[in-house]
Amino acid sequence: MSVSMRKKIVHFHRPYKVKLFLANGKTITYEPDIQIGGNIIIEPHGIIDKQFIGKITTFHRECPTMKIILITKNDHIPKIPNEAYDEIIPIEYFDMLETALKKMRRKQR
Repeated sequence: MSVSMRKKIVHFHRPYKVKLFLANGKTITYEPDIQIGGNIIIEPHGIIDKQFIGKITTFHRECPTMKIILITKNDHIPKIPNEAYDEIIPIEYFDMLETALKKMRRKQR
């Protein structure tokens, strides 16, 4: 467990692994980067390829109660299908993360 000293946000790095079954029958493992609270995943990702898109989309479909905030480069966003995340933030606007977290927490109430 870690606590952000500036914002005092309790979070966990690489909290667990999940076995996923892709559409092509292949089994893979997904390990969320950061978890906040019980059901918010923050996934900063620099390389957006078919493998990552398949992994994150499958996780989102198989674990619908988990809310995913994807952080990536602005020019990668059009490549990522909407069903892969709940919120997407361009790394160039990382300061928007706090706003996205507040929005998700309001929806949970």
